[in-house]
Amino acid sequence: MAEQTTAAEQHVTSAHRIVVGVDGSAASIEALHWAARVGTAIGVQIDAVAAFEYPASYFGYSATSGVLDADHDVAQVLHDTVTKAYGDAKPDGLRLLVHAGHSPSKVLLDVSGEAEMLVVGGRGHGGFMGLPLGSVSLACAEHARCPVVVVHPGYAPPPK
Repeated sequence: MAEQTTAAEQHVTSAHRIVVGVDGSAASIEALHWAARVGTAIGVQIDAVAAFEYPASYFGYSATSGVLDADHDVAQVLHDTVTKAYGDAKPDGLRLLVHAGHSPSKVLLDVSGEAEMLVVGGRGHGGFMGLPLGSVSLACAEHARCPVVVVHPGYAPPPK
């Protein structure tokens, strides 16, 4: 007979993961390094999540031609960033996930409800240089439904 789990047990099981926001920046590579070290140490899965938003015109009658490939382009950025971070030594159970949403921070906030931890880089692409946090990391730190780690530039994983 197959073993069954209760809804509460399934929720706990699904929460045994670290979600890492990935946008292709050097900061997201550092966030992936940090997540791999911690995830391996505490035995949780790592979900590398990249998000994109459809342009406003997509929701009207005049969708732009480039929108249909947006998820493919983001998936490629995610794959390339994970490869830069880990090379051939990807963590066991690593999942690469692409989500469409109204904003990258909204997507990460949505998935934070089912995570042990959310890890983001301190500064991604764009924004104003000199600010201590980017808009996505700030929104995540303020509103996530799990602990948030903001990895700042210069993080170097300790030697194995």
